[in-house]
Amino acid sequence: MRTLGIITVFLLVLLAGSCVESHEVTLYLSDDHNWELESGRRMWYTLLYSCENEVHSIHLSVGTRKVTLLLPLLDTHIFAAYPLGYLPPAGTALTPLSDDRIGYLTYEKGPMCDVLIRFVSGWGAVVSNINVDRILQDIAESEASLLSADYYEIAARLIRGEYESNDIVLKPLFSTTLDTFPAGKYLSSSPLIPSFYKNSSKEVTIPSLPPGTHHFFNYGEGLVAVFSVPESDEYPISYYMKTPDSLFTISDKEYQLLLEH
Repeated sequence: MRTLGIITVFLLVLLAGSCVESHEVTLYLSDDHNWELESGRRMWYTLLYSCENEVHSIHLSVGTRKVTLLLPLLDTHIFAAYPLGYLPPAGTALTPLSDDRIGYLTYEKGPMCDVLIRFVSGWGAVVSNINVDRILQDIAESEASLLSADYYEIAARLIRGEYESNDIVLKPLFSTTLDTFPAGKYLSSSPLIPSFYKNSSKEVTIPSLPPGTHHFFNYGEGLVAVFSVPESDEYPISYYMKTPDSLFTISDKEYQLLLEH
C-alpha cells in the first residue's frame, strides 16, 4: 500500500524580492472550449496559480492563449484557467521532478487543480510539495472516472497525510429528466460533462452530473441553463435560465475590437 511521498523544500519568497533561483515557465491554453467552437469567439480567462504559498491571479484577455511566468525552481506550481472567470477551469501542474518549462492547460487536469488551488491559502507549504502528476496517474489507474473522483476528499487526505494511492474516493453522480424545457442544443461548460439536445416535443435525460453548479449554453437561443446539483439524492436537481456573457451578444465589430486590444 503506497503512500504518496512528499518532498520537503523550503524557499524564500521570490515575489518579495529574494534571490531564489527561478526560471521562465510558459503556459498554453491547449484545449478549445465547447462554447468557443460553437460561437467562433474566444473567451477571456482568469488564471490562478500558486507561488510561494500564495495564490496569484492574471487576467488573460480575449484571444490570449499563452502566458510566460517567472517562478521558483523547487516548488510544485498549480495552474487553473477559468473561462469567463467562473466556468470549470483548464489546469496543469509543474513539479520539481520534471524539467518541463512548458505547461499545457487541459480540462482533464482542471478538477484536481481547481481543488488544490483552493487549499493553497491555508496549506500552501503542503501543496507546493505535492506530486500532482502521480495523483492524476493514480486516478487514471483506479476505478474512478474524471467525473466521479472526489477531488476535494483526495486533496483533504493529502493535507492530513492520509492519502493512499489504492483508495481513490468516489463521489455520486446524478441524472435529471427534463420535459418543459426550451428546445435546442445545450453545450456543457465542461468537456467532461456531455452536452445534450432537447427536442421540442420530447423529454431529455441528462446523465452523470456530479454535485455542484453546471452551465449549458444554448447558443442558438442565447440562453444559459444553470443546474444546481445537491450532494445527495434527498434533494432535487434545480435549474434556472440566464442570458450569456456579453461576449456572445456583442456585434462582430465590437468583438474584433476586443481582439485588437
